[in-house]
Amino acid sequence: MNKFYKISCVLVYILFLGYYSVNAEPIVNGDIVQIKHYPYQVYLSAFSIPTCFKDSWLIKLFPCILKKGLFCGGSIINKRYILTAAHCLENKKLRKVEIYAGTNQIGDSNAQVHTAQAFITHPRYNKYMLKFIKKDLFKERFMMNDIALIYLNEDIQFTEVIRPVKLPKSDYEFNEGHVAVVTGWGGIKHDTMTLSKFLQASKQRVISWETCVKEWHTKLLTAIDAGMMCAVSNHDWPSGPCMGDSGGPFVDGKGYQIGITSFGYECGKTHELPEVYVNVVAYAKWIRENSII
Repeated sequence: MNKFYKISCVLVYILFLGYYSVNAEPIVNGDIVQIKHYPYQVYLSAFSIPTCFKDSWLIKLFPCILKKGLFCGGSIINKRYILTAAHCLENKKLRKVEIYAGTNQIGDSNAQVHTAQAFITHPRYNKYMLKFIKKDLFKERFMMNDIALIYLNEDIQFTEVIRPVKLPKSDYEFNEGHVAVVTGWGGIKHDTMTLSKFLQASKQRVISWETCVKEWHTKLLTAIDAGMMCAVSNHDWPSGPCMGDSGGPFVDGKGYQIGITSFGYECGKTHELPEVYVNVVAYAKWIRENSII
């Protein structure tokens, strides 16, 4: 297998994962839950053009249908800031993004809706990079520093169903076996694009960083760095996040958000490869310094 072929395979895989991360098909085999139990959860929505090519001459021949819909999740960390994944904000126009809070249902007219004043993406965010180790050996680095903040135009009005999540400090500890809940909206099966209107949740179990590094490197030559953490389904069946869940919170039993949904292999199939989250503890200082109100 020559070097060009290897690179081509990895680039195809990158495109696949990019599709996983930014399109809307959330929790697979999860449970429908009420927003009062996850009052920090929000969803990000924007207009998109799904039926034509934006930069193609075809746009002159066929009318495009603008469609507004969920593209990622996020969490409320204080009255003015939303925490999410950096890749969620790629190619998004500031004035087009809306943030919906206080509802477990997509399209709920009673939701509290906010607009964005600024995107604050981690300065070292890098969606993907190939690192050559030797002549015919390379390692893919993917979604490094995949963390961002959204500064809102106005304060969030806290209610019984709209509250900030607790953020861990830099010395917060969690180990292998630690159980947390990932939440999001959308598809309920890994092989369908049918979306759910209601918020879903799935319990996931943290695995050791060393195990995650080994599995991702062995199967897909993908590097897992110190800013990442991994988890697998805590159920006896495949369950976990998928497209559209990106940017959403991963919160433990003490109410601390320990992770941000970043990327995975196939929707819900964490038994084949673990889901990868941003390790919020590793970025506690950055979050604190960039979300002052």
